[in-house]
Amino acid sequence: TANGQPVIQKQGGEIASFQAKSQLGDGWVAKVDVNYLSSFLFRQSFSESYHEAIFSESRSVGFLTKHWSTYAVNIAASNDEQFQSTATNDKIAIRKLPELQFLSREHEISNKILPVWFSLESSAGLLHRSEPDYQTRQFVDRVDVNPTITTAVYWKGFSLVPTFSLRETQYGQSLENGQVVNKDFLRSSRELDVTLILPSLARIYKAPKWLGDKVKHVIEPRAEYRYVGGITNFNDIIRFDQIDLLSNTSEIRYS
Repeated sequence: TANGQPVIQKQGGEIASFQAKSQLGDGWVAKVDVNYLSSFLFRQSFSESYHEAIFSESRSVGFLTKHWSTYAVNIAASNDEQFQSTATNDKIAIRKLPELQFLSREHEISNKILPVWFSLESSAGLLHRSEPDYQTRQFVDRVDVNPTITTAVYWKGFSLVPTFSLRETQYGQSLENGQVVNKDFLRSSRELDVTLILPSLARIYKAPKWLGDKVKHVIEPRAEYRYVGGITNFNDIIRFDQIDLLSNTSEIRYS
């Protein structure tokens, strides 16, 4: 505004989107979803809806994936930008170029005394994060391995399901007093999750006419204890994604 009167200013920019998917054979699938936004101010100036005008994220991802048996391999590249305001370069940008993931969903490895299931999450990638306060180097290595063992005990309708997992994560850079330093470190965590599932209680009632003939009411009580320990350097971790948000906790949940 000038002297209390609105002033029209020229505003230009670009928004682009591109999607593609291909079956490459032998179980491999490729997919690309590219979204480009030149500035948050451009989106706010020319968006046709309120929801679109306040959506401050621009995310692009491309990946190759293959699934077989209980396993999966993903090779991914992504760029995620979160605009904090309409000011130039006031954004958080996180890039993965590339990241290799090897996953295994739960599968039984033993059934002699108790059933035992094994699952695995692992990844290795080159990452980058930039924001107004700091910037990492262009390619920060991170390797993460998370094996999990689960078993179950059943007795007269009661189920006890304990799960134990290890997580080892190696970082090529870290934070020190809020600044990025070229210092490798290893984060080691241990997680225990125990779920107690009680027998279900159910009763069938005669229903009002507008609900039909019968109404069934089921109560399914359960309680869960979760413990995570061993993380002594939480403030030194650069946040790239949900892997880096793991912290020590001891909690009980019930429903």
